[in-house]
Amino acid sequence: MHSSEHLSAEFQTVSAIIRKRRTCKDFDGKPVEKELIEALLELAVWAPNHGLTEPWRFRVLLHSGLKNWIKFFQDELREEDLVPFEKTFEKILKAGAIIHVSHLSSENETVQKENSAATCAAIQNILLAATAQHLQSYWSTSKIFNHAKTNEFLNISHDENFVGAIWLGHGQIPAPKPRKLAREKTLWIK
Repeated sequence: MHSSEHLSAEFQTVSAIIRKRRTCKDFDGKPVEKELIEALLELAVWAPNHGLTEPWRFRVLLHSGLKNWIKFFQDELREEDLVPFEKTFEKILKAGAIIHVSHLSSENETVQKENSAATCAAIQNILLAATAQHLQSYWSTSKIFNHAKTNEFLNISHDENFVGAIWLGHGQIPAPKPRKLAREKTLWIK
């Protein structure tokens, strides 16, 4: 480990934010301001992406949008088809906002992987920026976010691939879980 005198103040700030980020699933229902989400998204688009293709697509469900989406879902599906989603609906209503993230598809396998990786990097930018603003977050890939009715409600075309739903809100910061040291998973080649 490097001693702190060899690490810049900027590195130490970034390090603290990365280590502070947690997956939070216990939100209090307080809405997240649109301006803050816009600021998060402006940082998301600075993620590395091959050829500056900017493949990511964001759809923001503000607190009121979450209610409208659930109502649409409930109106469109039969009662028995809603049963698996009931607990998820309860949790969704406690989020301050949710950003649905997808990327443009490509028939080229390499480009498809690059688009996915770039979009994951954009999501990490959102998560870290949210942490820096004392917002809690959760990266979800629950099937409800890739459901045909969700795609219809959010106007998601067939040429997009779902990557995740980023829940944002206010809530309790979970305790950190231990991580293995990088050196346990690193091979140095000389």
